[in-house]
Amino acid sequence: MMHNHSIVSSQQKLAEKLTILNDRGIGMLTRISNIKKACVDKDPASKPAFLLEKNLEPTFKQIVKKFPNFEKGTMSQYSNLNSWKNDILKSLSLYYNTFVDLLDFKDQVNDLLTTIDACQIHFDIAINFDLSKNYLDLITTYVSLIILLSKVDDRKTVLGLYTIAHEMLNGQGDPSFPRLGQMIIDYEIPMKKLAEDFVPHSKLIYECLQSLVPIYKQKNVTAEEMRRNLMLNLSACPNLMLQPPFTDTINCDILSFEIIERWIILCTPLCIGYMQHQNCLEMFRNVLLNSHVHTLYRDDTILTHDFLLKFLELVKNSSAKKLIEIVKDTQLASFQNARYTHREKRQFLRSALREMSLLFTDQPGLLGPKALYLLIGLSIARDEVHWLLRHQYLHWFDTNKPAKLTKGMAKEDWMDKSLPELLFLIEELRTLARKYVQVIQRYYVEYLSSGDACVLNQHLEQILNVLPEDEAILLSSFHSTISSLSVKQIENNESINLRPLRLDWFRFQAYTSVVKLPFCLNKNTTLAKTMNTISFHSKMVDFIDEILFETSDLSLFCFYPNLFFENFHICFEYPSQLRYSIGFPLLCSHFMSCTHELCPEERQFIGRKSIDFASKVIDDMARETKDIIAQICDKHCELNLQLDPMQSLPFLLDHIKKKYRKDTGKKQNQQQQQSLVKPGNESIRFNREEMNFLDKMNMALAEWCYALNYTHSIQIWEFTFYPKEYLYTKLESLFNKVMVQKCFVEVTEKNEKFRVYLRPSEMLNIIDSYKKILLTIENHVQIDITKAFNNVLSQQSQLIDSNGNATLTRHYCDLYIEKLLRNIERNHVIYLPSQKCFLSAGKVDHTQVEQIQHENYINYNELIALCEIIGVVGAKYMIEQVNTLIYENLIKLKAIVSQNKEVLQSLRINFDRPDMMKELYKRLEIAGIDYFLISMENVKKKHLENSRVMFLMDIDLALVSLLNIGIYLAFKDMLTDCLNEILEKRLPYLMLSAEEFSKNFSDPKFELLVNEMSSSCGFKTNIDTGLYQIIKAPNSKTSPDDEYAISCLMMVLLAVSISRLTKYDSSQYKAELQAHANNSHCIALAINTLAGCLFYDMGADIQRNVQSRLTEFLALASSALLKLSLDVEVNNGAAGQNGVLSQKEQLNRDSVYIILDQIVQSSPFLSYDLLESCFPYALLRTSYRQILKKNSNGISSGVSNLTNLLISD
Repeated sequence: MMHNHSIVSSQQKLAEKLTILNDRGIGMLTRISNIKKACVDKDPASKPAFLLEKNLEPTFKQIVKKFPNFEKGTMSQYSNLNSWKNDILKSLSLYYNTFVDLLDFKDQVNDLLTTIDACQIHFDIAINFDLSKNYLDLITTYVSLIILLSKVDDRKTVLGLYTIAHEMLNGQGDPSFPRLGQMIIDYEIPMKKLAEDFVPHSKLIYECLQSLVPIYKQKNVTAEEMRRNLMLNLSACPNLMLQPPFTDTINCDILSFEIIERWIILCTPLCIGYMQHQNCLEMFRNVLLNSHVHTLYRDDTILTHDFLLKFLELVKNSSAKKLIEIVKDTQLASFQNARYTHREKRQFLRSALREMSLLFTDQPGLLGPKALYLLIGLSIARDEVHWLLRHQYLHWFDTNKPAKLTKGMAKEDWMDKSLPELLFLIEELRTLARKYVQVIQRYYVEYLSSGDACVLNQHLEQILNVLPEDEAILLSSFHSTISSLSVKQIENNESINLRPLRLDWFRFQAYTSVVKLPFCLNKNTTLAKTMNTISFHSKMVDFIDEILFETSDLSLFCFYPNLFFENFHICFEYPSQLRYSIGFPLLCSHFMSCTHELCPEERQFIGRKSIDFASKVIDDMARETKDIIAQICDKHCELNLQLDPMQSLPFLLDHIKKKYRKDTGKKQNQQQQQSLVKPGNESIRFNREEMNFLDKMNMALAEWCYALNYTHSIQIWEFTFYPKEYLYTKLESLFNKVMVQKCFVEVTEKNEKFRVYLRPSEMLNIIDSYKKILLTIENHVQIDITKAFNNVLSQQSQLIDSNGNATLTRHYCDLYIEKLLRNIERNHVIYLPSQKCFLSAGKVDHTQVEQIQHENYINYNELIALCEIIGVVGAKYMIEQVNTLIYENLIKLKAIVSQNKEVLQSLRINFDRPDMMKELYKRLEIAGIDYFLISMENVKKKHLENSRVMFLMDIDLALVSLLNIGIYLAFKDMLTDCLNEILEKRLPYLMLSAEEFSKNFSDPKFELLVNEMSSSCGFKTNIDTGLYQIIKAPNSKTSPDDEYAISCLMMVLLAVSISRLTKYDSSQYKAELQAHANNSHCIALAINTLAGCLFYDMGADIQRNVQSRLTEFLALASSALLKLSLDVEVNNGAAGQNGVLSQKEQLNRDSVYIILDQIVQSSPFLSYDLLESCFPYALLRTSYRQILKKNSNGISSGVSNLTNLLISD
């Protein structure tokens, strides 16, 4: 008869049913939880459209009122749903079918529980662990499902709408609805009905709970007790370091304390009649003292004390009264004291897990014998994190918290500033376990095949004769399976699957836990504990990922987004937690583990959520690191500025004052002595513990970089995150923005806004400071910061960057082209060839708000710095802009030539006929001598109507355009020289090859291409290729012959206009500056460049053609200048004078003569023999002598004056 009981038990497949129903129950919880949130969610997108219809609200209320009794033939009352019936069925079918599945699940659970009662199973979690655990899991899952069902707000509306729509379409309601509706009504007060349903099963439930007493007592210890018992302390006994822990309840040791408490809270109301034993009551009391919030599923929680009181007050028996007293006694104590107990426990866990992590990192071989300690530590830490999350949410965000009990509690009371460290340590230990998984597998394979197999064999020899046949076969298969294991399987990466062994052990527990069988597991505890140990060891071979999930899964953060980011931001407030911030994106990889195959629709949602969380957290980390780097760079720029020569002025003045006081005997007060702080003073300190600003920033930077560099990549769902790439992107963006933001300052003065640009040398210093600091990042994080420099600097050499924003090239082009070069004449700026700079020689106009000193921006050193900043491409663009300015002035010259073709043609033909030339000049000068005294600027501004005076203005305009062209070409030459110097410094071998190639390549067909290459490298060429290409661009308006004629006449116009310079005092040549005051010395460069570009392709012999045009120019210019001497003698003779010029007039004429010498000297096409043929060289020598003679102090005095000009203002 007893044997028949065993057969019946084995035929019920209890192990299989428990496994399947538990998994299905989790799936049902997932679906019901999603439905509950969808009904509560205020987002219209999460609800079907018809549930938001205002005109249907009365119908919904009527459905809820009559639920579930919808009599047949009364569908006319719901006629307004007729238009929505198809949408209702389509949208609510998933909801309705979920409730139907829940009804089916309820039936399956009740059947299984009844079968277990009938089989008279004995439960003891220390003996038949798998059977007891799955039994308790099934009950708590079922209870949680029913409670969640009662919390779904629109459950009656949803079910009623569906069945009405179903009847409208099919003529009858869904067959499942009557039972489904009754279930909804029965469980309006869920615990009351559940307690009634579980009366037949209450004895077994109490038996299970009673077996938890020693396990709960072992786990419910304070931090002080943990320290006293050396819990999780691996180094306490060094001589036992390699020995595995010996325990009879190895599976219970890693069992979640949170799960045990959940079993107790949800199962105790189901067996109130048996809750008489003092140990059980004490366990129940401790659970209530330990926490006042418990989990149903995910973020669905219950206020434990209120939940129990509401139920217990409905039960009328003595046991209920005792429980009510316990609940009331513990409620206030739990709210007041639990947080301190758990705070101390988390503090202990941080130190214990930190020590464990260091030990396993240094000696990964210890992961074999001490893996149990790792899992226990992870399990306790996970429970503490979950406890903190539940209670933080209640006290921070839950509006339903009990006001009386939480009165006086601040948010800080529930904050753990070291939580990031605990999360990080959990992740670090998980990573170590996965990294050294083969170490663990090898150890436990050897353990199973040698140690466990021998122990099991001894048990088999003792009990094999008394075992039924089926059980004997199972035990024999256990022994053969673990005996056949070999380390070579691990070394060869062979797949080992021990799940059948564990499932057979689960079956064995179900078969042998019947009380009245001949072989009862309860009477053979040694075998049970041995097999439980073997089951655990087998999990450490092929089930490591799953067991890590069971002990350290933190996917609960997915459902507490506010708490996730609140705790993450703790890292920003406490520097000691900065390096542990990487734990939060690592947590996001847990989120997908909470999904279930019975609810595939949420997989996409949780996957996206995990990605969003991780992306935001890593982005915040990278941004904070970037901000710290920016502050460090700004501070270094500030310190670098202190070393600028201009900053030494206060110290020089202070030195002079000190010397004066010393000479006069005056004393300096204490405040004056301490007013000036020398650069480098910030490095002086008397205590290393005193940290200055840079110390704090560098420490924070090291911590953030440690976090970002902790892991190469983070795999989350279907995506891989690379934290260092986030930082790289941020740093590249920082460098890109800083370069533009620092190049100018927006200033408002006199209600006008304008930009004050930094000098290129200052900007280069800032860039160098940033580059030096950013390069130090490579010491902390493995990123290629040089690549970022190259990317950013290459973008800054363009007009716009990758984001479409203006670059340094654009800003500095605007500065140099629009504000400096275009205003040279107005601001009286002189180009000094000897000094390679532009000098502001005029007085400062204080009426103008924006004043720019040209010498601060256009000098050789600044242009060198500019080329360093904007690079070759930027410099080329600026040169193109200068060529555009030159071309604009050339267009003006062509317009003047077109208006005066006849006179210019006559001048060109008759240049060797003095009488005719004199007549033509009279035609040009008939307007009178008074207009010669008008300055060029006034001539341009004055509007005269007389056509003869208009031609006079044309000559002055021609001179202005010619001077502008010369100035622009001078700037262009300076920029080209600077570019050449930069390239020779960076690419010496390439530049040497290019120079040799350009010198030795003589094929005239490719001369332009060679010249273009040489110009790009900054070499001087006879033909300005860039300007030539602009001038010779296709133009359909004029033919090549007309262009040639206009070019020839232009040279005539320029030649005869040079003599006009003698009328202006500003044309005098300044020996001390080696320049003309009105930049007339730039005419030589303009004439030679224009001649080369205009006549390059006019004729077969290029050299001869250009030389002919320049010879013609010299002849006309010489004739015009020599004619001035004759005119002066004639005029003075008629006036009765001696024919001697004043000193000023003579100097003007001598200064203009020098221009001819400069033209020949700088021309590759002319020689002094040609000049001598049309202009006496003796006259040039006399001119030089007279100009130098004017300077009474000689050249040294001139240099001194130049210096004074340069340092003025």
